[in-house]
Amino acid sequence: MKHLLLASLFAILPITGIAATQAPQTFEVSYSATMGNVPVDGTAERKLVKQPDGTWQLTFNAEMLFYSFSEQSRFKLDENNRIQPISYQLSKGALGKNRQASVNFDWKRKQADSREDNDQWALAIQPGDLDKISYQLQLQEDMRQGRKDLHYLVVNEDERDDYQFLIEKEEILQTLLGEINTVRLKMQRNNNKRQTWIWLAKDWNYMLVKLRQVEKNKDYVINLKSASIDGKTLQPTIARKNASGT
Repeated sequence: MKHLLLASLFAILPITGIAATQAPQTFEVSYSATMGNVPVDGTAERKLVKQPDGTWQLTFNAEMLFYSFSEQSRFKLDENNRIQPISYQLSKGALGKNRQASVNFDWKRKQADSREDNDQWALAIQPGDLDKISYQLQLQEDMRQGRKDLHYLVVNEDERDDYQFLIEKEEILQTLLGEINTVRLKMQRNNNKRQTWIWLAKDWNYMLVKLRQVEKNKDYVINLKSASIDGKTLQPTIARKNASGT
């Protein structure tokens, strides 16, 4: 169960952003995790690459003891430089039990065809709809452009979930890459059973540097370990003292 909860944390991680008039920046990012104050043995990595046909592929892979979790999104940019998903794939397994899921977006028919193991769904979609990881890139870009209305309709099998984020404050975080100016956001939920906060780096295109989730008196934290953008490894820094908080 701990590994499943940890994978669900990684599933909402944002990554690097998209500039308003240029292509996305390729990247590789790795994270570590703790439960309470105990480090969790495992790895998690995200990667964005450009395909030969001009589309983009975002992947996430995590391995933790006997649990594995993998996501892949393929997308393109529309005429307004917003993300338009093409396909999404999920694969996860634990102790010999595996689950496969996929979504294919047909924008001509305005329909998303989803499959999970032996179940299938067809869902009407609208411009702006995203998949379970491509929305993260759009969140990054919206933050970079100073938008305050941060909500995203995400295709989830036979329904469209509304993911919403509230900007709370600015903070300077101590990380393995030094002091980083961040903005803290809280994920809005319909119930109080789970609370999630994310910290995004203002000077690194709002890359995620920390995530905290509290659920059933358990505290899960994810921290940035290392990252490279456009092939350049990020080096330790000292934050500019212009963020409020500590």
